[in-house]
Amino acid sequence: MGAGEPPLIAIAPAIANALYAASGVRIRTMPIRSPELKSSV
Repeated sequence: MGAGEPPLIAIAPAIANALYAASGVRIRTMPIRSPELKSSV
């Protein structure tokens, strides 16, 4: 890993957890896509 990459590792799980908190839908695959989120709501 380069010097700037370690902080980026936690961004995707944080976004997925925020979406779960807002919608109640757990996203388990990356990348998170709008159609997948809409179809599961």
